[in-house]
Amino acid sequence: MRKCISIVCMAFFVSIVCMAQKKYSLQAIIDIATEQSVSVQKAKNELNVYHWQYSNYKAERLPALTLTLTPFQYSRNIIKRYISDSDRDEYRSQRSLYSYGNLQLTQNVDFTGGTLYAVSELGFLRTFGSTTYNQFSTVPYRIGYSQSLFGYNRFKWDRQIEPLKYKTAKRKYAYAIETTTYATANLFFDLCLAKENMGLSLDQVEKSDTLLMIGETLFKHDALSKSNLLALRLNKLEKEDELLKNRNEYRKKMFQLLSYIGIENSDSIEIELPTNRPTMAILYRTALEECRSNNPAYLEMNQNILSASKELDKTKKERFFDTNIDVSIGSNQYSDKFKEAYRNLLQQEVISIGITIPLIDWGIRNRRYKIAKSALETVRAEEKQKIQELEQEIFATVNNYQVQQNVYDRALEAFTLSKAIYTETLEKFRLGATDVKELKDAMTGIKESHRRYVNALCESWLSYMNIRRLTLYDFVKHTNLTIENSDY
Repeated sequence: MRKCISIVCMAFFVSIVCMAQKKYSLQAIIDIATEQSVSVQKAKNELNVYHWQYSNYKAERLPALTLTLTPFQYSRNIIKRYISDSDRDEYRSQRSLYSYGNLQLTQNVDFTGGTLYAVSELGFLRTFGSTTYNQFSTVPYRIGYSQSLFGYNRFKWDRQIEPLKYKTAKRKYAYAIETTTYATANLFFDLCLAKENMGLSLDQVEKSDTLLMIGETLFKHDALSKSNLLALRLNKLEKEDELLKNRNEYRKKMFQLLSYIGIENSDSIEIELPTNRPTMAILYRTALEECRSNNPAYLEMNQNILSASKELDKTKKERFFDTNIDVSIGSNQYSDKFKEAYRNLLQQEVISIGITIPLIDWGIRNRRYKIAKSALETVRAEEKQKIQELEQEIFATVNNYQVQQNVYDRALEAFTLSKAIYTETLEKFRLGATDVKELKDAMTGIKESHRRYVNALCESWLSYMNIRRLTLYDFVKHTNLTIENSDY
């Protein structure tokens, strides 16, 4: 009896503490998780990486200005020099001071894969000896263009892949948010079930204690057998043990939820089980269309196929010879005076053609091409399989959501009936018209029907939130959950 009183007092104390705490709804817990959870922070950091990668890609499309300087280069060494008067080579000591500057403007051309450039150079050389000699060398301007004529054009592929990668990263971030939301809802409803089980166990303990007192009264008046009285006592002990187990399970589920959503310095919070289920109608065809429009898997499929196609194009063009051309035109001059180095400029013209021909490579380039070709086909097959599995998951989730609508209604009706059955059975027991077994069955019926009702409520919400996660679509507000127009 003392054990029962202590358990009831403990449960009463817990309920008083919970009443003093702020109650958190499912949406409030989700809001905390999307702000503080480790999974969201990780997803945000990954998106930042893609953001800066895309910024770098756009910067590569803009003109680049580079200044190269050798401000000071002093050398003192022994050099070999030919003396024409004596027709022989001699070693002589030489000291020199050299400075150089190069200013270059470049612009990548996506369509051709080449590079336009403009260069300006200035060099200064001072030689020390019996006489000091200064010389300036200038290239006021040189404009040119270089590219591979038959080779691999990286810029063309990047123009297709890089924007797609960034768009996919945004979709993945939104998907990560919804995945976190779904995982949080799972933990939330696990805690709700544990809380309901603990509350139900407390109610069962109170009922079993009441039944025992009724049974003792009936036993004193010879209206109840001793075996039935002992069965009531055993039932009371079982309910007390069940309360202790459910209380421990509740504390474990509380810790898991608080740890996941990032709430620290708190042993527990008070949560509210939703009082209703999502009721909007969701058709498979509608969910599938939204999934194809929003789910990052479809963009990732195109991205992976393009990346494999890029590698195939590269290995294909590297199998044979490659020709590089560099054409430039400009002016140059030299003088022992700075101003004179910019006068009476001489025309400078450079045309360079380079050819690379693989003569003997033991089939390495050809095998690379075949590997890339097989890899492309493999990627296509893998991505097709992923999409099939995703669409099958959409069908199963929508079907489960539709089934749960009926399951919930039936579970609610069963719970209502079980309470009525228990009330009637308890009244019959008071009058001595039924035995302990029938009464225990009625108590078990309440417990099981209540558990099925709460499970059905939780499953309805989880099915809906899983559809949101897969489709990135809010079927209540009729809006997409993507972030493509954000600042990221």
